[in-house]
Amino acid sequence: MSSEDHIDMDSEPIPQESAGTGNKRKRATTSSSSALPPKPKKKMPKRAEVWQHFTQTDDDLTKSTCKYCLTEIGCDTVLVGTSPMKSHLKRCKAFKDFVERGKQQVLSSDNSV
Repeated sequence: MSSEDHIDMDSEPIPQESAGTGNKRKRATTSSSSALPPKPKKKMPKRAEVWQHFTQTDDDLTKSTCKYCLTEIGCDTVLVGTSPMKSHLKRCKAFKDFVERGKQQVLSSDNSV
């Protein structure tokens, strides 16, 4: 038996890469980041103008409340978007009254006569 044929059983085997793996990194089986809690998702600002007229409820993020008539409207922005809120503003009497009050002009009285 030559020295090349001798296999040392005490040493650890050297892993051989398969031909198809290339230079890909291997995932570590244990990660130190798993001990840390996951980061909370960053809350994105509301970009639609309709959000100026509604308040999102804290307990149920799929519902919002009209600031004028206090009606609860579904506002799941992932499933339905802001269309229900827009259509509510079109038929909300309290919102129409608010808009009309903003358009009224104050008449000044001229007492110089």
